Amino acid sequence: MELERAFAMKISRGLIVAAEEDTAFDISRLMKKHNIGAVIIVRGEDLVGIISERDVVRRVVTEKLDPLTVRAKDIMTRDVATGNLNDGLDRIYELLCSAPFRHLPIMEGNKLVGIVSKRDVLYSVRPKRSAQQQ
Repeated sequence: MELERAFAMKISRGLIVAAEEDTAFDISRLMKKHNIGAVIIVRGEDLVGIISERDVVRRVVTEKLDPLTVRAKDIMTRDVATGNLNDGLDRIYELLCSAPFRHLPIMEGNKLVGIVSKRDVLYSVRPKRSAQQQ
């Protein structure tokens, strides 16, 4: 149970989102500014996609596209897997390990409430170091 509480604290609730019409450049700047690896793309309050650093590299840079003109809607992943705020750590871990992505938006009902990364999950389950190990 303590592990579940520790994990719940790792869900980032200060969501950084962008719109479908935002450029790859704008989204990349958001990632740099907030030191994050993915930005959720929304239409109003609805989740419609996600863009990660990997997406920018693979879909913009390697294709020699202009990040100042490429729009989020053209490079985002549209079929976004999501977790539920009530999902336990095991379910979130299962979702992140069974799919080729590193970030999982977290929903409460139909409302986007946070995002969690594989790193967040790994840090939640790693054993605590004793004073002797430090």
